[in-house]
Amino acid sequence: RQEAPVPASNPIRFQISSEPVSLYPSLIEDGNGLRLIANLMDGLVGYDGAGQLRFILAESVKTSEDGLRYEFWLRKGAVWSDGVPVVASQFVHALRRALDPSTGSKLADLLYPIRGARAFAQRKTAELGVQAPTPDRHVNELEYALPTFLETLTQPQAMPLREDILAAHHGKWPLQAPVTGAYQIAAARFDQMLLLEPNRRYWEKHEALPISLTIVQDETTALRLFEKGKIDVLTRIPALDHERLKKQGAIVSFPMVATY
Repeated sequence: RQEAPVPASNPIRFQISSEPVSLYPSLIEDGNGLRLIANLMDGLVGYDGAGQLRFILAESVKTSEDGLRYEFWLRKGAVWSDGVPVVASQFVHALRRALDPSTGSKLADLLYPIRGARAFAQRKTAELGVQAPTPDRHVNELEYALPTFLETLTQPQAMPLREDILAAHHGKWPLQAPVTGAYQIAAARFDQMLLLEPNRRYWEKHEALPISLTIVQDETTALRLFEKGKIDVLTRIPALDHERLKKQGAIVSFPMVATY
């Protein structure tokens, strides 16, 4: 990892409690990794700020009457942060990669509703119900109708992957890989910080400041830095300080959907 440069404008400074386990979409499994990848990578669908499902890298989907076939049309003009076009084969590669047992994805079984996915993950078949008939069309065929299949595709394992990036890094996804999301990693120091900068090639025009993520495991230490003005946003606070900070108007709560 490289040393972090001084950003052109002051970043918003967030605290996170630990390094993410991985930022390789196929391997993400922890909360910090999920929060980060939601800013670094977009998939076919995702959630807006109100928690509503919406199309992102897909513009539309056609579902068969029996609910077993989903045909997506990709967003015109969408590119990775290095200018490479987003194409359907990248989604096919991602799904196959996540289900390949040699990858080691702990969340791959979320994709088992796809036709042949379980047998593919058990190396019983090479056939998988995902296709890229044209660069702008991506097809998923299911074993059975699943009303929540679109929600399943919001998971990192369904986000696009580039074969050229993986080949250039011996099958590993580099920390500062090109992205399809609103932010990209500009620099990092192991177990200390990550600096995110806006992706200027993002499909949706937006004005955003850089984000500095400071890794502070101890909640009391993080609160002390917050109160000294060295961190702008905490993700955790000590329970004993909750009421005091609430009275100061320093706490804002957001709902989070999760299963433990």
